[in-house]
Amino acid sequence: MAQLRLLLPNASPVFLLTIEDAEEHASLQQALGVDPELQALYAADFDIDLAHVESLFETDPHAPEQPARRAEYKVYRLSGRTQER
Repeated sequence: MAQLRLLLPNASPVFLLTIEDAEEHASLQQALGVDPELQALYAADFDIDLAHVESLFETDPHAPEQPARRAEYKVYRLSGRTQER
């Protein structure tokens, strides 16, 4: 986080793109939330807005014999909070 603060002006927006494997029994409603790991990493320094979610069923190219799994393609907008450096 310290390096991000040095690189970015205060309150500048950051877009973070992720591909998240959906948990086996997760509902689509659960998929529409902010990932807990991302929340833990960035919430102290940024306001987190989940700007877009797209759910796709995909097969693993390294294991094509396995059934397709749901992946969540997400776009997060992180708004830096103004703070003293």
